[in-house]
Amino acid sequence: MKTKLFGLFLLALFSFNLLSCSKDDEEPLSKSEILVGKGWDLYKSESYDLNNNFVSERTYDDLNFFFNDNNLFYIKLDDGTIKEEGEWDLNKDETKLYLIDSSDHIGEVLEIRKLDQDEMILAEPIDPAIKGKIYTYAVYYLKRLP
Repeated sequence: MKTKLFGLFLLALFSFNLLSCSKDDEEPLSKSEILVGKGWDLYKSESYDLNNNFVSERTYDDLNFFFNDNNLFYIKLDDGTIKEEGEWDLNKDETKLYLIDSSDHIGEVLEIRKLDQDEMILAEPIDPAIKGKIYTYAVYYLKRLP
């Protein structure tokens, strides 16, 4: 009887130990860590009006690389040339992405609507006085597979 109880005790202890060592205890990646490393395929952009109604869509075949040193490259996939170079940064709470073009030093501030291991969606509000009916410009990326 003691042997059976001892066996059940060991089984329960072993099961508890397995449950306590799960991956749930790992810290989630920061948005900076998600951005860097692999490329991001820019595949489309969408424009919306002041009432958030869809206006237009454009498709792309570009690849973006974000590096640990805050440099970035936009590469045209059809011919492999570097389309733009620049720098990137995130605000403190990682809700906005700052992009600066190295050729003209003009910057953009993009709202991060979604950023996970597979997809990134960024949005930029646009002054309707400048662009007419278009108010929001959203760009969509998929993480490039290794």
